[in-house]
Amino acid sequence: NHRWNCPTPNYNNPSALLFGDIMLKGFPETAFIYAMLSASVVQTVAEACSFRLSHCPCNNKGRISQSNWIWQGCDDNVQFGRRFARKMFDPEHADWHKKSLMNLHNTGAGRREAVKSMKVKCVCQGTSGSCTTKICHRKVSSISEIGNSLKIKYETAVKVVRNNDIHSLLDSQKNKASNKNLKYRTGLVVAKKHIFIPTEKKYPDTSDIVYLEDVPKNFYCDSKPEWHILGTTGRICNSLSNSTDSCDNLCCNRPFLTRSKTIMEQCHCKFIWCCVVECQQCQKRIFIETCQ
Repeated sequence: NHRWNCPTPNYNNPSALLFGDIMLKGFPETAFIYAMLSASVVQTVAEACSFRLSHCPCNNKGRISQSNWIWQGCDDNVQFGRRFARKMFDPEHADWHKKSLMNLHNTGAGRREAVKSMKVKCVCQGTSGSCTTKICHRKVSSISEIGNSLKIKYETAVKVVRNNDIHSLLDSQKNKASNKNLKYRTGLVVAKKHIFIPTEKKYPDTSDIVYLEDVPKNFYCDSKPEWHILGTTGRICNSLSNSTDSCDNLCCNRPFLTRSKTIMEQCHCKFIWCCVVECQQCQKRIFIETCQ
């Protein structure tokens, strides 16, 4: 329901960047992609560790005995997944260029969201579903759940600028061998709306998704093949909505077409004892609005 719909690349062009040249920009969408890719690697590797990867051990540390259920099996090794994703996405020798700092911050935010998503999952065992015994292990959330959390962060992304105190930062970090994302975190500061005052610096939270550039107005409205941007022509919209899926927003103030369509759907459903639901098939006329 957004103008930007995260299109997949054109596989007929092997030289094309994944998600297009938007990856070279500092937009909120660029930030979301970096966070999402990093989180997806953590999630996939952590899940695979529990039963498919011979070189990735179980990570059952920290289990506390419970009175109403027992631990069993192998927890998803989210910490192994986190380290794997960091090696995959974060360069060995990062620089202090603002785009590099932005990417480091967002890959770190994606990893943290995946780690934070770990939950205890249980199954019941017992006769006739009595659940006399609960068997539990810790599992990372699905990529859809993690993605939904990152989507919320994308919608509240924080605009940042490069910290001008670069030389003092380099000196202060010279002898430190900490996590690169924490080491370089002071390289970005939250941008002020109108003027950046050096004495009033605020650093973005490590869980924030951060970006450098505001998206130009109507940037996603028209087709831009080199950016893998399809434009919004043909998109389904809702003229009664006040949200991002409204026809005014999605169509970028262009006209929209309304067409009717007849569909069949189940209706007049009844429960027949025992245990069947019987429904009739009814015709329903719906209206579909699409951007010109």
